[in-house]
Amino acid sequence: GMNKDFAKKRVEIIRGLMAEGAAVYTEHELAINKDRRPTTFWGGDAYIRCKADVVIVPQNSDRIVLLDWKTGRHWDTEDFQLRVEAYMSYFIYKRPVIQYSYLYIDEGDTQSGIIDLKASVDKVRDIVDLLKEMDNAVINNDFTPKANKFCKWCGLHNTPGCRL
Repeated sequence: GMNKDFAKKRVEIIRGLMAEGAAVYTEHELAINKDRRPTTFWGGDAYIRCKADVVIVPQNSDRIVLLDWKTGRHWDTEDFQLRVEAYMSYFIYKRPVIQYSYLYIDEGDTQSGIIDLKASVDKVRDIVDLLKEMDNAVINNDFTPKANKFCKWCGLHNTPGCRL
């Protein structure tokens, strides 16, 4: 079940940031267009879109905080989801430092990271490369299947119907 003390403590921290003037958004729709400019979530020019559980924009700061609530076991060490949100948040909020955390409320655990885009884009380089790969697939009309980390959940995995 949920670790109520852990969850309450996180909510207290968020409330404290709000009291200091931070804007806090929940289930926040993030969208950017191909030119990496903010756009509306369902806008015709939306290139990447996602919904962030919690986005905290402190006053008078060069940073933003992204939180994602997770239930169940802490099994996934991949921070791709929050790094994509961080990449998008940079273009939307113009804050180069992005702190992010998965909050595992059942186990009372966090997994956090920080990206400082003033220092380096290395922590989002795979996202930039993936976007280039997606663009090339569209330009060349080449959607050749590739094995990836999601294969194990595919209904065709390890069957004759799998084309990989």
